[in-house]
Amino acid sequence: MKSKKYQLSAIILALALMIGACSFPTITISMPPTAPSVSPGVTSIPATAAQVASPAPVNELPTAQLPTPAATYSSYPGDPGTILAAVKDESFPSSYGDNFGTNEYERPFQLDNTYRPDADIVAAYIADNEWYYFTTEVAGVNPASKTLDTPFGFEIDYDGDGRGDFLLWAIPPYAPKWTNSNVQVYADTNRDVGNQDPILSDAPVTLKSNGYETVLVSNGSGSDPEAAWARLSPVSPNTLQIAVKKSLINQLAFLWWAWTDFGVGNPVQFDYNDFYTAQQAGSPYADNPYFPLKALFGMDNTCRVAYGFTPSGNEPGLCGAIQPTQIPAVIPTVGVTKFPIPLSTPTNTPKPPKKPTSTLTQVPPPACLDIQITAQVTDGSRWDPTWASGITLCIGGDCKNPDSNGYAVWYLPAGAYTIKAASPAYGIHPDQASTKKGCGEKDLIQFVIGPG
Repeated sequence: MKSKKYQLSAIILALALMIGACSFPTITISMPPTAPSVSPGVTSIPATAAQVASPAPVNELPTAQLPTPAATYSSYPGDPGTILAAVKDESFPSSYGDNFGTNEYERPFQLDNTYRPDADIVAAYIADNEWYYFTTEVAGVNPASKTLDTPFGFEIDYDGDGRGDFLLWAIPPYAPKWTNSNVQVYADTNRDVGNQDPILSDAPVTLKSNGYETVLVSNGSGSDPEAAWARLSPVSPNTLQIAVKKSLINQLAFLWWAWTDFGVGNPVQFDYNDFYTAQQAGSPYADNPYFPLKALFGMDNTCRVAYGFTPSGNEPGLCGAIQPTQIPAVIPTVGVTKFPIPLSTPTNTPKPPKKPTSTLTQVPPPACLDIQITAQVTDGSRWDPTWASGITLCIGGDCKNPDSNGYAVWYLPAGAYTIKAASPAYGIHPDQASTKKGCGEKDLIQFVIGPG
């Protein structure tokens, strides 16, 4: 009886082995006789004696067919939707666009003046569906490595006060698939980005801000590891993208602007012109007294673009041109600019950038545009915002009312200027004041209102 049971068991086992052999593909693996099984992406696994003596069967997919990292996440960005706002930036060679006084930079150069196309922003744009998609197009790759080697990012100002509230930042290397392993999101929770005067240079000052001091997401960790992703565009070799969950920003309207920066790259030093003087920063312009570049190099940024609302035109740092009411799906050359630039009809193929010359000094020296003249109005000790509409401050034909803090600011070429002040409602003295400034210099002129 036992013999029959053993025979029946042997038959069943043989059938099971035959069925298994028909159900699974045959896999041939070539490996040293003492090597343990290693999973894809793992460089080594300590081998036990049992594994060496009798390695377990391996059934692995080819690397090219491995599932993307998205398989381990519940939320994962796709492709951007319709572009909703865009900005075109200056490209090398450029004789303007860098204004240290207003924290605007056009410095895509190494300290030895080597031009870096991967730090030179050509255009930037925003799209959304379930995510906010921020895209930067740069002029080209790093000539030395033939890749995009510059960190890039975006600032977001959701209340239009000139201070960035969020900083999105990604670092190389970049790949065509979304990854959360090289992207960070910072916040300024104590509202001190920009130090005393947002956008304007406060350097040198004793008390500086701590910039973006709070890390919300860092390389796949944080309160929501799935909240931020970065990639190289799979269809454009010079285009980089960051996707963030709308819930992380939690705003429907804001100003945004793009950055590249392989120089300082320090979130706690925003804004840079509060931590460095014009002399310490250096200048990309050969006729500037602070030429050449020094502490601030390897960076580029755009002016600020409105998303989700119609700007009044008085928002700090807002791009000077009016955005078109409709923006086509492909944005190689359209949008708003720091300064008026003739724009060609957009096509599906971006125009190649001008071929760079070997050194920055070969760019024709431009006239500097970075002197800062500020007028301040008080009654001798204080300022009331309700006074603003009754006061006019003019340099030539450029007239302004004081802002909510009592200031009016102009950025002009080096030279001599006269500010004329008028206040029929209150009276003001003096009624005019003159100043003369050179490149990178600034002046503060005070006016006092009194009985009309």
